[in-house]
Amino acid sequence: MSGFTVAQLHEIPIRGTWIPIRDHLGIAAFGVNAYRAEEAGGTVISDREERYAEAGDMLRKALESHPDWAGLHYNLACFDSKAGADAATVAASLGRAIELYPGFRDFARDDSDFDPFRDDPAIKALVGEPR
Repeated sequence: MSGFTVAQLHEIPIRGTWIPIRDHLGIAAFGVNAYRAEEAGGTVISDREERYAEAGDMLRKALESHPDWAGLHYNLACFDSKAGADAATVAASLGRAIELYPGFRDFARDDSDFDPFRDDPAIKALVGEPR
């Protein structure tokens, strides 16, 4: 099987409760990850598990390899906003996302992730008023 890689889940090092399949197989785009509970019948991902800062850190790492991926910048702005980052940090990521893909301006205008910053001048300058 030339060009294909096969792996079994037990062969892939676990990170907490998830198995980073994409990393193991060298997939840089969106793909599949597997999650497992610590014990049979256990919770895999809590409905209220909010690890926005950790997710933001992962996106910052991804941006080192893919600095021109607009979606990474947009999602970083969302995660930073949800994690309680300051407006300047959120605006910097959102601004870069919009620069790379202007369609994100419309998405951000009504995205509830940015509600904490609706009155911030930098965010208003980027997206305008909600519809």
